[in-house]
Amino acid sequence: MGGRLPVDGKKVIEHRISLGTFERNMLSDFVATRSFQNVATPIINLMKDVTGMATLYVILNFMFPNWSLGINFDEVPEGDEGLWDYLELQNIAGTVVGVAAVAYVTGGLSLIPTIVGALTGQAIAEGYEEIMEDTRKAVAPAYRGISFMRSLKNAAKKEGYIV
Repeated sequence: MGGRLPVDGKKVIEHRISLGTFERNMLSDFVATRSFQNVATPIINLMKDVTGMATLYVILNFMFPNWSLGINFDEVPEGDEGLWDYLELQNIAGTVVGVAAVAYVTGGLSLIPTIVGALTGQAIAEGYEEIMEDTRKAVAPAYRGISFMRSLKNAAKKEGYIV
């Protein structure tokens, strides 16, 4: 162990603290709590600030034009691009997976990487959703044709034209 001696010339005493499993778990919980607090505190401060909330309202109106209309869970139109689109299960799952991936890679949660992870998860979910919608549109005419032919066959069987 190198290094210089203390000014008084006496021996340096080094203390070491080892943590057991319980202490490590407690420390891990403490770090998770502090990470949550680091994310939640700015959000709470924003919610207490009138100009911050007004700015957030303007940003949300710009990003999601239909969000302030409210959500009528009985009558959600097909293809609505408002807030409802981002509350779909695959979008929420994409957001959670994106945040979890960022937390795993960075070793914790901090504001900017968490937002980036959430937006990346959303983008992947939306991209997958668009691919599935395009596939459904491409397959639908063939399915309708098969369905029509099957209904003709069933009608012919019912009338006794075919066995």
